Amino acid sequence: MSSLYESAKKIADTFEKACCINCFLVDIDQQDGLSERAENVFCAVCSREQQKRKNELVCENIHRHGIFQAVIWGGKYEYLCPAGLAFICTALQQGGEVRYGITAGPFLMVDLADFIEEDLDRFFGGVTIKSLAARAEELPYFYSGRVSYLADILSIAASYAAERESFQLRVMEQVAKSQNDVFYSLSKITDAQDGYIYPIEQEKLLHGYIAQGDKPASQKILNDILGHIFFSSGGDFEYIKARIIELIVILSRAAIEGGADIAEVFGLNHDYIKDVQNFKSLNELNQWLAKVLIRFTSSVFDFSMTKHSDLIKRVITYIRKNYMNKISLNDISDYTKLSVSYLSKIFKEQTDENLSAYINHVRIEHAKMFLLDDSIPLVEVAYLSGFEDQSYFSKVFKKVAKVTPGKYREKKGQI
Repeated sequence: MSSLYESAKKIADTFEKACCINCFLVDIDQQDGLSERAENVFCAVCSREQQKRKNELVCENIHRHGIFQAVIWGGKYEYLCPAGLAFICTALQQGGEVRYGITAGPFLMVDLADFIEEDLDRFFGGVTIKSLAARAEELPYFYSGRVSYLADILSIAASYAAERESFQLRVMEQVAKSQNDVFYSLSKITDAQDGYIYPIEQEKLLHGYIAQGDKPASQKILNDILGHIFFSSGGDFEYIKARIIELIVILSRAAIEGGADIAEVFGLNHDYIKDVQNFKSLNELNQWLAKVLIRFTSSVFDFSMTKHSDLIKRVITYIRKNYMNKISLNDISDYTKLSVSYLSKIFKEQTDENLSAYINHVRIEHAKMFLLDDSIPLVEVAYLSGFEDQSYFSKVFKKVAKVTPGKYREKKGQI
């Protein structure tokens, strides 16, 4: 057994005894994702009932998903299983890759009666299963504030146990390969330069691969694009930097489309656009871009196993397709066939953001793109972004972006 495994196992055992919560390991390399787990009785009974009544195990991959979400969300993740029970988890990395996860649960975060009547019965189609209800009585209960502290403890312990390789070493290896691929692409372009046309379709492919979180395919396409940029630049480094900023916009929009957090991506963009201006050589720029690609693709992860995920995806898709139009909560309610209050509650629980705030974030995201085009008047930017009132647009923009639309345009987005 590896020392990382032994450390992770010790953390799980100690946490379980100290906090009185079932705690187990998730082995990312194993087919079923579980490793020497002492199955808690509730989940064992629930699994049997799912197979019997649904003919499938709905929660089969949810713990593996939770581990990757923990990486994205700063080392810890709190989530509900499809039946409504709570779990917390953290990730342990080895060689720059997720190797194990430590997951604690299940436990209750609502009153037992509410859990049985609302969550459990709904999950099994309105049927009360006495054996599960009885097992639920044995589960521990923690209020939400304490759950956050427990997740902190688990995350802190894992950070000390993980045998981490140098991130910089991994990036350098990728950079070396990337540079070879870029110059190979450049040599092919040079050999066939007659009738040269920049392959805009490559950017569309890059967008798609980033949205899927496909790192190898993204890197390959990016290397080809860089080869074309270097070839068409004529040695003008300022031109190259301008094109790199355009690529950053593509990467960020694709990451958001793939499910990355909007606020996080915008924060990265703010730093990245400023970074580009300071580079003095192609080698320096290429090394930095390799890190950027890793960061964006890592921010994308499929959340198909989270509770209500299909609903959340539908709502997000609807908003992104209709952001330029007047969208009310009633419109979304009609689209989903759910009440406004219930829809708002679910969206807030799953995304940690109010529906109205999310709509404004999407609109401001597009407004920033429009503001970079000086030919579009400010009033038109507001309209194109879905705002009917110029003053309200300015108010929302300043709240989200921390500057006025005029200042953002003046600084070319480099705020």
